[in-house]
Amino acid sequence: ELFEPPCVGYAPSREEAREFAAAGADFVLVGDFIWNDPRGAAAALKDAEQAIREAHAGCGKVKAEQG
Repeated sequence: ELFEPPCVGYAPSREEAREFAAAGADFVLVGDFIWNDPRGAAAALKDAEQAIREAHAGCGKVKAEQG
């Protein structure tokens, strides 16, 4: 009872990353769809980040900060 373990969701697709974020997951582990994207990993990761940010904004979560 000292702390609450974080909720981590494994998302094998961009859509599932969005769903986990909308459900309130603390962390989203993205799957191989990042590496398998024909546009490259950077573009796929940007898309996943955008989906997660939109989901957080839609459910009243604090906006994530990019480091």
